[in-house]
Amino acid sequence: MPHGRRPVAEVLCDPARAHVYEHGWQSRSPAGRYPVTGQPPRPRLPDDLVVGYRPDRPGPVTGFQGEGLLALETEPGGPARLWAAPRPAAEVPSIRADPGAGPAGRLRLAVSADGEVAESVHPSLAAAVGTWADRAAATAGVAAAPSLAPAWCACCAFGCGDGAGGPGHDELVRELAAMDRLGLDVAVVVLDGAHRSGIGDWRPEPLAALARPVRDGGRRAGARIAPFLVAEGSRLAAEHPGWLVDGADAGGLAGRRLGVLDVTHPGAAGHLRDLVAQLVAAGIDHLVLDALYAGALAGRRHADAPVLAAYREGLRLVREAAGPGCTLVGAAAPLLPSIGLVDAMRTGPGVAPVWAPPGGDQSHASLSSALATTGARTWQHGRLWVSAPGCLLAAPWVGRRRVWAGHLAAAAGAASSGDRPSLLDQAGVELTRRVLRPSSPFPVAWAPDDGPEPAVVALLA
Repeated sequence: MPHGRRPVAEVLCDPARAHVYEHGWQSRSPAGRYPVTGQPPRPRLPDDLVVGYRPDRPGPVTGFQGEGLLALETEPGGPARLWAAPRPAAEVPSIRADPGAGPAGRLRLAVSADGEVAESVHPSLAAAVGTWADRAAATAGVAAAPSLAPAWCACCAFGCGDGAGGPGHDELVRELAAMDRLGLDVAVVVLDGAHRSGIGDWRPEPLAALARPVRDGGRRAGARIAPFLVAEGSRLAAEHPGWLVDGADAGGLAGRRLGVLDVTHPGAAGHLRDLVAQLVAAGIDHLVLDALYAGALAGRRHADAPVLAAYREGLRLVREAAGPGCTLVGAAAPLLPSIGLVDAMRTGPGVAPVWAPPGGDQSHASLSSALATTGARTWQHGRLWVSAPGCLLAAPWVGRRRVWAGHLAAAAGAASSGDRPSLLDQAGVELTRRVLRPSSPFPVAWAPDDGPEPAVVALLA
């Protein structure tokens, strides 16, 4: 037994019929229901572990590891045993299930955890995770889920990276006109790129100019920021090195390493509050908070605070500065520690106009990995938050666009388009009209035994 882990249970099961539900750490981390003899996706590269998984607690080469939640379904649609974090705001243990040979052809699962877990038995897997989510939401004081209006994501449509990106003024006006001409129900426009010179150096002033034509057309203006990321070479890193978490490496982007803003430092906390307040003053009332995983990375902080406490303090600061009228959407976020702090949550990796993920890592952006992971987290919608499966990509060159559109249309979560409306063909316009609708405020039924296993979906190229 690895250091810090303790035995929790030992279960015998039928290897031909049992399944394990493994819940990943953050939005990008794979989640799914897998045959008990199978193997869930694991990171391929060191940076994948950082930006898509839980770097300080890597999963086993064989067996299963749920971050705060793991379940065993003894037969398809049958009873399920659940092991889960009783206090996810304070502690999210890694829960392992290591398979081994049992008597008379049975498989033995040794369940262990590196923190406190509560065990429960339920009539089905769907009942197990739904009951846990209802209790977690009640403990966290989660209000009833809102109904969110459909959105258009400029970052998906125009691309985003380190430095300027997204549409310029004329491009934005052209796409807004195309939305009107095509009758697309877009109520929120999420802008990106023009309001920063580099990751960490966020600039609200240019965004205010872009938000103007959005609001003039009767739409709400949103923005995508990564509030906890600071790139090396950025002005913030150069001028305030003491505002960064010492020893925290948030991965790399465009040849630069990424550091983490230390929200326990009074100066950094004030900077974050001022940034969000300026965005709201610029007319932004919908914030997509990306790369939130960075705020929960280990390192030495100004205050001697537990990692999850520091993470939640960062989100609390954002909420306080944004005010109750601003919608907060988490993305690439540690999921269970975020309960009660955001209105909506990306429940899968990013989307890209390719079916299979690059390199085969299901934490990477692709349609198949987004479909598999968001489908496996259907139970979270309407309980923990409004689930946001990802943007519709319906341009003519997107393979299997109808499959992805069908998944989004059937989902009850937040709907958004990631295409340039001016480039859509008639089929793409029809798919977009079908998908763009307000989210449902209610939980939806989840049938985890329907459809292909998540590990198989990525192979259906």
